[in-house]
Amino acid sequence: MLDLAQALEGLSAAQHDILLPDALHGFSYEEIGEQLPIPIGTVMSRILQARQALKRQMEQAQPGADNIAYRDTARKGGPR
Repeated sequence: MLDLAQALEGLSAAQHDILLPDALHGFSYEEIGEQLPIPIGTVMSRILQARQALKRQMEQAQPGADNIAYRDTARKGGPR
């Protein structure tokens, strides 16, 4: 968990702000788009970029370790 917290600190504010509602709170892309307000395609793109950045941060903290950045987080409303 400490590595994850450190990796999250390494993200930009924009990446942090888009990733947390998705990963921690379980909001749908539509809900995130309404909150920010940005189009759903932009939400999807930014979440992907934030996950990739988080993965890079995690790999730097612990090379070769498995992490949760790409865990399957399918929710109601269809595939993600």
